[in-house]
Amino acid sequence: MAKHKIVITGGPSTGKTSIIKNLEEEGFFCFPEFIRSITQEVKDNNDTIEIVSNPIVS
Repeated sequence: MAKHKIVITGGPSTGKTSIIKNLEEEGFFCFPEFIRSITQEVKDNNDTIEIVSNPIVS
């Protein structure tokens, strides 16, 4: 049987995590949602990023 790779994308609260959990429960191998760990790490470190759309205007 051929192996397939599927990427699940979508906005916040659209059910991505629920789909992944259900797939794992059915025995499918799923990679963890790496963006969650990155987001949590930034929150934990109180890192802030200042975004300037026009570097001339401060």
